[in-house]
Amino acid sequence: MQRHAVPAKPDEQEFTRINLDALPAMLRTLVSYLGERLAFKLVSLRGGQTLLIPKKLSPDHSLVYELGFESAAKLVDSFGGEVLQIPKDDSLVRQLRHRRVVELIDSGATYNRVAQLTGYSRRHAISIGKQSGGIAPERQLDMFGAAKWHEMRAQLAEEVCEQAVQSQKLPPLA
Repeated sequence: MQRHAVPAKPDEQEFTRINLDALPAMLRTLVSYLGERLAFKLVSLRGGQTLLIPKKLSPDHSLVYELGFESAAKLVDSFGGEVLQIPKDDSLVRQLRHRRVVELIDSGATYNRVAQLTGYSRRHAISIGKQSGGIAPERQLDMFGAAKWHEMRAQLAEEVCEQAVQSQKLPPLA
């Protein structure tokens, strides 16, 4: 059973939902040279690693296999001879998971279900929902709304006492 509902490799539709400003600077740079799809592919393949960009590109270089000759050539033209620190895909995956949390909350899923589907804790799902404004307050009980709780409790206690008096034929309380 797959625990996480967010795909390991985002599809084209999900790329449009990525906030590029929230990504690491190097990933934004890669996006500007390669486009989102290829930059995210490179990060998913080489994230957390250093990548030596050759000064001259050969047709059998690993970058050609991973990105295609034209895109690999763009990197060589701009960064040839340099060592790039390729960021991990954490920030990308985090955005997708957070987006999925909000979508699930908005669709009416319980926080337990959101946690189960996204791999986050229930508490973290609530926090993400609050940050994004995706929480529906009327669906959530206010645990600390003391006035309303006390009012309901007093009304229930009164009803219970009334029933006890009626069932046992006790004199009413003054």
